[in-house]
Amino acid sequence: MVTIKDVAAIAGVSPSTVSRILNGKSNAKQTLDKVNKAIERLKYKPNALAKGLKSKKTGILALVVPDIGYPLFPELAKGVEKAAESFGYEVSIFNTTESVKRERECLERLVRGWVDGVIFCQVSRQSDNFLLLANRNIPLVLIDRVIEGVPISVVLIDNVKAGYTATSHLVEFGHTKIGCISGPSHILSSNERVLGYKMSLREHNIQIDNSLIVTGNHRIRSGYDAMNILLNTHEEINAVFAGNDLMALGAIISIKERGLNIPDDIAIIGFDDIPLDNLIEPSLSTMAQPVERMSFEAVRILVNQIKDRNSAQERIVIEADLVIRHSTQPGFNNTSKGIDLVKELRSYY
Repeated sequence: MVTIKDVAAIAGVSPSTVSRILNGKSNAKQTLDKVNKAIERLKYKPNALAKGLKSKKTGILALVVPDIGYPLFPELAKGVEKAAESFGYEVSIFNTTESVKRERECLERLVRGWVDGVIFCQVSRQSDNFLLLANRNIPLVLIDRVIEGVPISVVLIDNVKAGYTATSHLVEFGHTKIGCISGPSHILSSNERVLGYKMSLREHNIQIDNSLIVTGNHRIRSGYDAMNILLNTHEEINAVFAGNDLMALGAIISIKERGLNIPDDIAIIGFDDIPLDNLIEPSLSTMAQPVERMSFEAVRILVNQIKDRNSAQERIVIEADLVIRHSTQPGFNNTSKGIDLVKELRSYY
């Protein structure tokens, strides 16, 4: 491993001179040139841990997510890494596997470890694990989650408006028997999307029938099971709003197995805009989360907090975008070359 002493020897200066230059405390052009040439020749990279021990800063941010296997979170990770790099930071990713216990273990490691700040997607609103960070005054931003009554910066999607927009899109095509496959009730965003669904029905003078609302767990299988329940109990159902795209995919499998046409028999819209949406047959209409903007805002707020611990808390609310594809467009002919879900995804449910 190349050290400061090696750089100093090649440059013909003292190690302390190299250290001053690396910390931006020397402007002597001739010396700067010598040291930079030595660094380039030796491909020297400062030891982040050693630097952090001295400055108490590491240049590392942590991103904690509930399930890195869900398609939205890899996109979030890429967005956070891109934004962090623009601010001069690196990112470590922690996966809590949707376990409150695992979540706590991850945060306990972060409290003991060397990170400058944390972007945190908590498992559930019942979890108070975030207090581990807040009580240690570790810069923290919540993303896609909110803790009411607690002064922590958050970056959110307007889930109520998104649920309203998705349902209204179905109503515009004349659908009046609209089912809803909701995410878990312990997740605030799930409840907010259902609230938006109900608001749209109420505004369009469509009677709310709670038996048309079935709870899933954000997995393909739960969307499949929920759709079976809806089809078994409501033969008249003609549209569905699913709280995320994986559950929408499960619902499509159930609908196709019964020989029904999407969207003429049953239209369906999801939430998230995962890459698979545009590949399946029919392609899935959805509410797209602007992940790149969410990522940038979270990193920006966190970096501000790292630089100034007294910076004001921020609450950023971003609107989701309606993406219209074939699953809600009447008259779509199911003869495209998209993925046959019933055949290709059977092993997932």
